[in-house]
This record gives sequence, structure tokens and C-alpha cells, in this order.
Amino acid sequence: MKTNLQIPRNLGEDEGDVSIIISNLVENAVEACMRMLKGNRFIDIKAAPVGDENVILAVRA
Repeated sequence: MKTNLQIPRNLGEDEGDVSIIISNLVENAVEACMRMLKGNRFIDIKAAPVGDENVILAVRA
């Protein structure tokens, strides 16, 4: 697993909602990895701010 998360403290959204979204994305990535051949499994999670109130979140498996 590789992560690089840059999430602003004052995102303007409820922290609980953001946590649920990230949790669901990670859970889906783990499930996808479980279906892959062992040698090809990976999860790459990135989040970066865009402007003052937006964040791009990408999860690859």
C-alpha cells in the first residue's frame, strides 16, 4: 500500500463524511486486490487540495 494524502484541515465538509468516503474507497480497493493474483496486488491512495474547498482523491488497486 502506498499513500500520499494532503487534506486541508478546513475542508468545509463534515470530517465523518470524508472518513466514510475514504474508508469505502479503501475497502473497495482491498476487495479488488483480493481478486488479483498475489504478485500483482497493490493499493495507491492519493489526495491533493484543489483551490480552497476541493480535494481530488484517487485510489488505484
